[in-house]
Amino acid sequence: MPFQLFLDDNFHYADESARVSLGEYSTLAEAISKAVEVVDEYLRSAYAPGMSADALMASYCLFGGDPFIVETESTSGKIHFRAREYARVQCEVVCGE
Repeated sequence: MPFQLFLDDNFHYADESARVSLGEYSTLAEAISKAVEVVDEYLRSAYAPGMSADALMASYCLFGGDPFIVETESTSGKIHFRAREYARVQCEVVCGE
């Protein structure tokens, strides 16, 4: 499988011992789909009625998971999914802003 998905814990920022593997995927689209699901799940669970997008984003940055994809057959180091950028947009969607 050429794509491996990992999850870092924002609560334990830069602590690689808190990193979890979320599996290997044969396509980039499958890996991104799972990464999106992880972020969306956190945002839905953390949202409270009346919460602002900024407050939800702050919660995500402190306590949410930060999924990232590694190409196992490449050493390019290219990042295929930016969880924080995606979360910022989704916070506005979830909060209706």
